[in-house]
Amino acid sequence: MRDSTRADVYIVQHAAIHLIPLRKRQSLLLPPASPMDKLMPRDMIGIFMMIMAALSFFILYALLSVTLCWHDVRTGLLPDRLTCPLLWLGLLYQLCLYPAFLSNALWGVFAGYGSLALLYWGYRLIRGYEGLGYGDVKYLAALGAWHGWQRLPLLMLIACGLACAFLLGKALYRRSIADIKNPLPFGPFMGAAGFILAGISTFSLRL
Repeated sequence: MRDSTRADVYIVQHAAIHLIPLRKRQSLLLPPASPMDKLMPRDMIGIFMMIMAALSFFILYALLSVTLCWHDVRTGLLPDRLTCPLLWLGLLYQLCLYPAFLSNALWGVFAGYGSLALLYWGYRLIRGYEGLGYGDVKYLAALGAWHGWQRLPLLMLIACGLACAFLLGKALYRRSIADIKNPLPFGPFMGAAGFILAGISTFSLRL
């Protein structure tokens, strides 16, 4: 009795399989398609163009930042002819690739400029001389256009930490703290902090 029941079940299953269309049966045997398999060639071209655009913007960002840091080390100045293009390039980057982030970038410009400008004028009124260059104010505004206002506190924290580590290492190497009183170009440390944040963002996107 059991053998006949099993035979009947097998016959029903075999007949049911043949009722399924051939293409449907082949799709059932194939592994599930990944999201990349569903992309059309036009979509792949769009993704490639976005990657190339982002890479181009990053190269320009790196060139301007490195040039600014090199100029600050040599002359102690961060010229407007470099900080202003970096700022507008950051806003254009957000507008083209991340338009939803554009408002955060604009607030980053205002927050970066306003915070250091307040520190600049406050120190100058209290002490009677400048505590930092006004190019640093504009450079932080430009970095705010690239990284947004939310990351400016972390950026400044990293920059101050790098500057303190540099001064400490220099004092230990020369066995003297006399250099601490000398003016220190702060632009390279802000630039290094910007590259660190950019690297963190890239790594988090890959994860």
